[in-house]
Amino acid sequence: MAERSGASTVVSEGNEGEKHNSIDDTAERKSKRLKCDEKDDQDFISELPDCLIQHILSFLPSTKHAIRTSILSKRWLNQWTYLPALIFKSNGMSIENFSDFIDDALSFYNVWKINKFVINSRGSHTGELRHKLTRWIRFATRRDVKELILECENQDIEDLLEDYDLPLLLFKNAFLVKLKTYGFIFRPREGKVNWASLKALHIGYAYLPNQGIENVLYGSPVIEFLELCNCNGFEDLVIASKSLKTFRMIQSGDHTSAIEISCPNLEKLEMLGELRFKFLKFKALPSSVCVTLNFQNDIGLHNLGNDKLKWVKEFLLQFQHVEELKLGPWFLMFLSLAALRDESTLLLNNKCLTVISSVSEVTQPGLPMSQLRFSLLEKLVLQLDPEEHCDLVLMGSRSSTRMGKNYSVKFGVFDSLVSHLKTVEIVGLHYLWSNGGGEHKDTVRFIRFLFTNARMLEKIVLVEAPGRGMIFAHHLCKKLSCIPKDSPHVIVEVACLKRHGSDWDKVEC
Repeated sequence: MAERSGASTVVSEGNEGEKHNSIDDTAERKSKRLKCDEKDDQDFISELPDCLIQHILSFLPSTKHAIRTSILSKRWLNQWTYLPALIFKSNGMSIENFSDFIDDALSFYNVWKINKFVINSRGSHTGELRHKLTRWIRFATRRDVKELILECENQDIEDLLEDYDLPLLLFKNAFLVKLKTYGFIFRPREGKVNWASLKALHIGYAYLPNQGIENVLYGSPVIEFLELCNCNGFEDLVIASKSLKTFRMIQSGDHTSAIEISCPNLEKLEMLGELRFKFLKFKALPSSVCVTLNFQNDIGLHNLGNDKLKWVKEFLLQFQHVEELKLGPWFLMFLSLAALRDESTLLLNNKCLTVISSVSEVTQPGLPMSQLRFSLLEKLVLQLDPEEHCDLVLMGSRSSTRMGKNYSVKFGVFDSLVSHLKTVEIVGLHYLWSNGGGEHKDTVRFIRFLFTNARMLEKIVLVEAPGRGMIFAHHLCKKLSCIPKDSPHVIVEVACLKRHGSDWDKVEC
C-alpha cells in the first residue's frame, strides 16, 4: 500500500509539473504574439533610408508614378524630388494638364545634377507645348543633364517643324552624353556646337538642312552612335567622323539625296526603309564593318533596265571587302531577276553573309544565291521574317517560271558558297513549318546538300525564340543528326534567342 501511495504521489507531482510547463509555454506564446503585434503596428517603410527609397523609386516608369508614392508615408512625401531622373509622359493627358504638371514638378525639384530628362508627348495638339519647350530644355541643360529625350509625336508633325527650332543653348552642353529628338527643326549654327561628351545621337522626323549634321559631327569629337530616322531638308548628306562606330539610316517617302560617308573607324552600318538616293559614296570604309542593306529603292523590279542593273551591281560591289554583309528582300529579288536575265555573277569577299527574307512562298529556288560567288565565306545566316515582302529562295534543282521564262538552278552553282563554309545559322525556321510544311522539306534538302558538299562545315545552328519554335527546333535537330555527313566534325545545335534591351542575344541550349 505504501508503495502504491508513493507511486501515486510521484504521478501527481509529474502532472503538476506538466501543468506548470504548459502554463509557461502559453504565457511565452502570448508574449511573442504581443511583440509581433507591436512590430506589425510599426511603419517599416518610413524607417527605410533615403538612398533605398530613391533606389526603389528609380524603377518606376515615370515621374508621375514616383509622385504618387508620396501618400505611403510622410518620409516618402518629397523623396521623388531627389531622383536623378525626370520622366514626363503625357499618356492621354490633355496638353494643358500635361504642361501644368511638368511646371509644377520642376518647381519642387531639388537636384542640381540630372542624369536623365525625358519629355514624351503624344497627340494631335502637341504643338501647343512649343512656347514652354525652351524653358524646360534650359532647366535640364543648367543642371548638366547627361541624357536628354525630347519626343513630340503628333499627326501635324509638319506644322510643328515649321515653327520650332531647337534652341541654341541646347547645342552648348559639354555634359550631354545621349540625345534623342523626335519632331523638331535641327539647325545648329556653324561653330556653335559643343557636345564634348556626346556618345549617342538619335534624330527622328526632323528638318535637317545640309550643314546641320555636319556642324553636329564637327562639334561632337567622341560620338560613337548616330541614327537618322525619316529626316528631310537635306540634299547632299555628308557623314564624316573619326570616332563614329555605328551609323543607322531609316527613311521612308520620296526624299532623294546624295550620301557620302567618311568614317574610318565605323563598325556597323545599317540602311533601312525606303532609301532613294542619287548615289552613295564611301571614303575609307574599314573591312571590319558589319553592313546591313535592308531597304527598298525607287528602282522598279518589273522594269529593271540594264543601266539600273549596273547601278545596283556597282552599289553592292562597294561592300565586297567587308567581313559581314546582311542583305534584305529587295536585293534578293533583284538578284533573282538578274539571274533570269543571265547576268554575270558578283564576286564578293565577305566572310559572313546574312540573308533576311520572308517565308510566305518559295518561288525561285536558288536564284539570288546563284548570282553571288564568294571566295572567303565562312558563315551563312538565313534570317526568316514573316513580315517581309519578298521570299527566301533556298537552293534546289526545281524549275520555275517568272517573266515568261523557264529557269532551273543546279546545285553546282553553289560550289563557291560552300568551299570555305564552316557555320550555318537558320533563324526562325518554325515559320516554314507553320506556313504549311512544304518549305520545311526544301530546308531539309538544302541541309542535306550542305552535309554532302560543304566539306569544311563544322556547325549548323537552329535559332529560335522561346516557345513552340524551340520544340520544333529540337525535333528537327534530332532528325538532321541522323543524316549521313561527308564532313567528319559537323554538328547540329539549337540556340535560344533571349531579349537583351531592344536587341536579341543568342544563347546556346
